[in-house]
Amino acid sequence: MIIGKAYYKFLDRDDVNRVLNDGTVLISSLEYYRGLEKAAWGLIADRLEGASEMIMPDHFTITENSPELEMINNSGAAKGSARKLAHVESGGRINLGGATFVRVLPGHVYCASYGSFDELHRYYTVEAERKYNACLRITSFRRLARRIFRTGVILGTKMKFSDVFDRVAIDTVTYEARSRSINEGPMLEESPFKKELVFKPQQEVRIYFVAKDGLRAEDRIVVRIEDPSSIFSKMPF
Repeated sequence: MIIGKAYYKFLDRDDVNRVLNDGTVLISSLEYYRGLEKAAWGLIADRLEGASEMIMPDHFTITENSPELEMINNSGAAKGSARKLAHVESGGRINLGGATFVRVLPGHVYCASYGSFDELHRYYTVEAERKYNACLRITSFRRLARRIFRTGVILGTKMKFSDVFDRVAIDTVTYEARSRSINEGPMLEESPFKKELVFKPQQEVRIYFVAKDGLRAEDRIVVRIEDPSSIFSKMPF
């Protein structure tokens, strides 16, 4: 039994040597995770990854000076300097009944889990729909983030990781509603560190990367780092 909490990366056995020997880590966009097919990935797929959703009631018609107009324009569904979603005048009507608004964040994430190994092992090998058969312990999540930025090279290119990305944040994921009706309040703020309650057993911790202005990274990028054995170690399985 492993005592105490630590950082763990659960993965497929075939990928262990890629990390330990080749020093490669896979970093994926929030958009990629939003687009995963639920039928193939089960509860690991989150359509609201880095996003929030607001659902309109079945009957919701906007007219000039109506309470519905004020509600939609104060909902936070629109971004920008005006922050108004709709403008209606001269007897106009907009029917938004049943409409859904989704706001999304750009960026890429590297995901692992933080917690008791025995508890996480049980989840990822027995309870989860997408099961894994290997695990690596991460000595320090912050050290990993620094290593990616300072030594990372994007495979298939001649670019350093720091040539493409210039912002990073590290945090544990909190689990709460990411979708609600406009009648329940303004739109929820989108975040790379918030997921629906159903994902809580994953106990995720994340490094969130944002590309430099004007640059776009592929949805799936493989980054080679130096000295992976000082970051990762193989757990008995």
